[in-house]
Amino acid sequence: MLAFAATYVFWGGSFLAIRFAVRDIRPLLMMAARCTAGAAILLTFLIVGRGLERPTRRQFVTTSVAGLLCFLGCHGLLASAERRVTSGEAALYSSSTPLFVVLLDAARQRIAPSARELAGILLGILGVGILVGNPASSGRALDRLVIVVGSLFWAAGSLVARSSAPLRHSAQSTAMQLGSGGLALFAASLATGELSHGWSFADVSPSAVLSLAFLVVCATVLAFSAYTWLFRETTPAAASMYAFANPIIALLLGNFVGDDKLTTRVAFAAALIVLAIALTRRTTSARSTGGSVTTTPAHVSWDRSV
Repeated sequence: MLAFAATYVFWGGSFLAIRFAVRDIRPLLMMAARCTAGAAILLTFLIVGRGLERPTRRQFVTTSVAGLLCFLGCHGLLASAERRVTSGEAALYSSSTPLFVVLLDAARQRIAPSARELAGILLGILGVGILVGNPASSGRALDRLVIVVGSLFWAAGSLVARSSAPLRHSAQSTAMQLGSGGLALFAASLATGELSHGWSFADVSPSAVLSLAFLVVCATVLAFSAYTWLFRETTPAAASMYAFANPIIALLLGNFVGDDKLTTRVAFAAALIVLAIALTRRTTSARSTGGSVTTTPAHVSWDRSV
């Protein structure tokens, strides 16, 4: 229950924290600091507890690739776009991730999505399209599409991470993904000249520091570790249920604390996206467990399908 709560609440609040943090900190640099700090905390925990193990070559490669896709590809794009897009809208665009998981997993297994999955995908595309095409939305249309593309990277990274035999401690898999993503984000920050355009640490406000601290401790160390653990100990569908709660929590927080406005158009689009996720998650659950929902650990059913 605590693991589910962590992915629901902390990830739902992370969109507003990112929005506050990127006001004073360069987006790629902020995400790089978030990832590397999270990786350092987790590795310290593993070293002190003597739980660190030597990964196989395949485990190292897959976690590194997954980290690049999830953090450089997804979070880097998300942070860059949230300088202009509100946190609630960013959460709704990002909720297209489960739809991409269905499509990518179907392509990987060479199995066509079911009619119910296709209906969910179409509803999700319609919901995101309503948001992206909303003239009252913040930011440029390109920023909104960038977040959707980032969701595709996250879906691909999640599937890549699960293609390898799990490490003994899920925290180590999390730390390795964060480490590779953080290093790539630092390199991207330097390559794009984020630190050479008149920015200094003196410009960072206390609210940005607190937001970054929340992202490191709550949204990264606790929530991402909980997500990795849930993927191993529950079904993939159950672990992905955060996609229901995150947009709602982000919209409510953005409405009361941030700069979101709950319009009829946004509410309608949100309802379509949540319904789309519900359709795709139920069919994915049945497929991953051989037609019925069980309590079999996710890594067992995944290894069997491979």
